[in-house]
Amino acid sequence: MDRRSFLRTCAVGSAAAAVTASGLLTIASLQGEAARRGGGGPVPRPFSLRAREGTIRTVDGRTLYAQGFADDAGSMRIPGPVLWAREGEWVVITLHNEAPQEHGIAIDGVVATSPVPPGGEAVAAFLAPRAGTYVYHDPARGPLNRALGMYGALVVMPAMEPDRPWAGGPTFDRQYLQVVSELDERWNIAAGSGTSVDTGSYRPNYFFLNGRGFPDCQVDPDVHIQGNVGETILIRWANAGLVPHSMHTHGYHFRIVQRDGRPDVRFLEKDNVPVYPGRTMDVLVTFDQPGSYPIHDHILMANTGNGVYPNGIMGMFEVV
Repeated sequence: MDRRSFLRTCAVGSAAAAVTASGLLTIASLQGEAARRGGGGPVPRPFSLRAREGTIRTVDGRTLYAQGFADDAGSMRIPGPVLWAREGEWVVITLHNEAPQEHGIAIDGVVATSPVPPGGEAVAAFLAPRAGTYVYHDPARGPLNRALGMYGALVVMPAMEPDRPWAGGPTFDRQYLQVVSELDERWNIAAGSGTSVDTGSYRPNYFFLNGRGFPDCQVDPDVHIQGNVGETILIRWANAGLVPHSMHTHGYHFRIVQRDGRPDVRFLEKDNVPVYPGRTMDVLVTFDQPGSYPIHDHILMANTGNGVYPNGIMGMFEVV
């Protein structure tokens, strides 16, 4: 299929994605979706993202100006809609800029658009990279748009094995996506009032797991993970922020299986690992005992919300 035919096909390709409202990916839904799409040739997988202004509600009840992405059916959200594809298939992301600033979209090392003016749109078309987890973000205006909330995750699955992190890799029972990030309220306040933002000084004071601080994030099943003894799960950690985060689990060690879409066949066993800005890490956790245990950032400040502990990056395991 040449590029012209491919882009023509994008307009009619199926946009169905096997993702729950929370972003949780399930093996059964992925298998069903793969079966529906099978046998029809190289059908592109299209996504539509809309750049918008809005607000974010912090764990202590404040409302701050923000920017973010929306899909065609919903409002702006932080992080943006989860995108997913199968390894090696065509992906088309159409960005509609509905905000009064320039915006763009990039997946580092994969694809990037030029800045899109207000009211404009751009198309990013690419072959899905190797199976793994990737951060998409808005590169326009340096770090500012990303810091204000314009980021999300792309999950790429093996073409035929949705219960493995890569083709022939270890198996898991379920998978979860956790996007870590943070904000410096001074940037949000200045941007919301139309004044210049000093991007040379970044001192984040709110920290998020899938866009919320603890305990608000506990309503998200990707954050409040429930399971049974004997199960093995995959957690995808994606750092969409501007500073490092050090992810730590209680109760269970984890094995690193993938970094930035690259398999790590050493299967290093850890209970604490740094995830750097724009980078991702996929880990396997085997539930070998029952109990309730936290998952959190091992950097103490990132466990706070505006200085209050534990209102930052914290989730929970609930295993029976």
